[in-house]
Amino acid sequence: MRGTVFLYYSFPFANGYTRDKYFIILNNPGPNDVIVTCITTSQPDHRPEQEGCHHIHNLYVLNANYDYFPKKTWVQFFKVFKFGQEIFQKSVQKGDIEKKATLRPETFRAIINCIGKSEDIPHYDLQLIRK
Repeated sequence: MRGTVFLYYSFPFANGYTRDKYFIILNNPGPNDVIVTCITTSQPDHRPEQEGCHHIHNLYVLNANYDYFPKKTWVQFFKVFKFGQEIFQKSVQKGDIEKKATLRPETFRAIINCIGKSEDIPHYDLQLIRK
């Protein structure tokens, strides 16, 4: 499950807007754990352009076509999103969430290492991610 890229169709944001968004699963949840994810974007919006870890900005930059993403993609981990396993599975069954790819192991390890350098990730979330 770790490193899985999924598309959440019409993801509801806190501001009331919905948008199709790609997420990456960061953990291998146990039976009672939540699924910890981070969101991605292909919008540069003054973000660093160089591929790799930018933990000060809570970003990891993936070049276009290296893994799954056809455009340069910023993995954003300033906020992690958590999903209950039952709700997640029901959303998959309904077609609201669709698995798209699995990141290369070396790419995923680099993202996790980058997240570990961030001072903004709560200890509890890091424990779930590293589990």
